[in-house]
Amino acid sequence: MAHWTITLAREGAAIVVRGEGDDPHAPDWIDYEIRGNPGRVYRALLDRIKPGPWSFQADRMKDERDLYWIADCAYTEALLHPGWSVETDLPPLPEELPEEFLRRVREDPAGIQSVNRARGGTGPARCKTVNIHAVRIESNSGYGNIR
Repeated sequence: MAHWTITLAREGAAIVVRGEGDDPHAPDWIDYEIRGNPGRVYRALLDRIKPGPWSFQADRMKDERDLYWIADCAYTEALLHPGWSVETDLPPLPEELPEEFLRRVREDPAGIQSVNRARGGTGPARCKTVNIHAVRIESNSGYGNIR
């Protein structure tokens, strides 16, 4: 059984999420620990995780218990709150898109439109998730630069 950790931290405070299981997309057990006083970042992280992923790449993230989704939310909060950083030991997601997603895009020339309509949307879908393992984030004067 594997163990994974996601840590969102700044000087004097941390939110540590631990998961255990055979698949980080569907862990058998999740726990978290608060160290110090993370302030409003803790509530912001919970609010971001709660609705679960709505990425058009749904085959890559399953629900709000998916550790990759939680890590993505932690990276987003680190970008929004200067001074915070994220460390995780999750393995990188594969760079290739899942075959099911590619099949849907080939069948529908608009690709993303059909996925968005299936979820009740009317306009073009927007992806709010990024495979953060494929980029390096640097902080410069409090702003995150993705390279």
